Amino acid sequence: GIAPGGYPIASYYIKYKPGVSDDEIGQFTDSTFSGPCWYVDQNYNSVILALTDSAILLLVTILGVALVVMAGMGIANAFAVNLAARRRQIGMMRALGATSRQLRRIYGREALVIALTTAPASVALAYGAAWGVLRLMDASLQLHVPPAFLPLDVVLSLICVMLAALAPLVDIGRISPMQA
Repeated sequence: GIAPGGYPIASYYIKYKPGVSDDEIGQFTDSTFSGPCWYVDQNYNSVILALTDSAILLLVTILGVALVVMAGMGIANAFAVNLAARRRQIGMMRALGATSRQLRRIYGREALVIALTTAPASVALAYGAAWGVLRLMDASLQLHVPPAFLPLDVVLSLICVMLAALAPLVDIGRISPMQA
């Protein structure tokens, strides 16, 4: 069988020449298919690649971090494009005496309002998508999320949006009235 907590994802059946001893087969499989992800049956005629819970958690964590970084880059780009389109407006405010700090506050509040309106919707959409994918994979799979995680997810979404908007907001202070 598969190690406790493992999930089979591939099976390999080994065909070997007559006259090869069980010890030689055992040495080959043990050296070739060693590690926490491999399970070799006792007859040494099949090898199963099985991911343990910790391996799946690692893969999901890496995927999650990559998605958050890519989303942050997309958000930062969207804010940069938005502020570039308002470059003339920002230049006029600078000409009228607005400081970099005042401009950061104005557009920072705009970013916060956008984040406050989109974060709950994005968390709900993410959980809905996860539920849908699990239903497509296997009807018996269920998504269990502790209720305390929902507000935490919304807060983390807000933090990610505000951090992504930070770089374009810093650039606002560098715009002079003459550049606009």
